Amino acid sequence: MSAEATLVVTRGGGFSDRLRAYKILVNGVEKVEIKAKSRVEIPVSADAHMVQATIDWTSSNFLLVTLAPGEVAEIEVSNTFGAWRAIWAISFGARNYLTLKQV
Repeated sequence: MSAEATLVVTRGGGFSDRLRAYKILVNGVEKVEIKAKSRVEIPVSADAHMVQATIDWTSSNFLLVTLAPGEVAEIEVSNTFGAWRAIWAISFGARNYLTLKQV
């Protein structure tokens, strides 16, 4: 069994989606929901993990994070398009409506 590591996901307080939570998936399994202006910690095994964020039928890019035992990876999730381009984004930008980046 692999030793534990931690994914720390933060979300700012932008106008888009501020009243709704994003779901954070690790290896295709929903682990937590994160609200605006929040930070969550997800314990995971020390290994490679595919991380994704979703809201409704839209999602983020996949982010591959490889962690050593005891390591902490900081990830930010945000709305890619903002409130002004929301209609276009949910129609044509559904696969990259949200953005994940390791910081």
